[in-house]
Amino acid sequence: MTEERAQFLAELITEMSEQDHGFIPGPAWQPIQRAFNLPYVEVAVVRIVEGKWNVLLTHRQDQHWNGWHIPGGLWRAPWSQQEACQRVAKDELDLVNVRFIHEVKTVKWMDHRYGNPISHVCVCRTEESIDVNPGKGFFSTLPGLMLSHHKDFMESVLSWATDNL
Repeated sequence: MTEERAQFLAELITEMSEQDHGFIPGPAWQPIQRAFNLPYVEVAVVRIVEGKWNVLLTHRQDQHWNGWHIPGGLWRAPWSQQEACQRVAKDELDLVNVRFIHEVKTVKWMDHRYGNPISHVCVCRTEESIDVNPGKGFFSTLPGLMLSHHKDFMESVLSWATDNL
């Protein structure tokens, strides 16, 4: 990148942060995700079902993925780990009272379809009633079609929960 282009980029970033409070416009979001390693939180809500630890998974069907996964989302800078888990639980699972317990692993993806996220895999608990349906359920074993990294995340969560909860 030339010095002039780098200066232009700096001006655009400054403008975005000053005028839009850091909001990244839609057309810029994908290139930014590819350029930076953004932190994400994967919210693994665990519960004992029929004597075994289970993880709450959701089924996703969109342009990025068709299958089961651990719900996750962007971990914004001002949020604590507890706040990030609560935000994702509310947005992805419609749960309002989720308690962060432990981060079981942190993984930097090098093969993600639209960027290089850093996933913080967090074990969480809730006392809320959870509506299990064809798109959301508790699993003690891998349900088949699942994001590759999420298979490893789930196994790590179940192992940690079995040993520590």
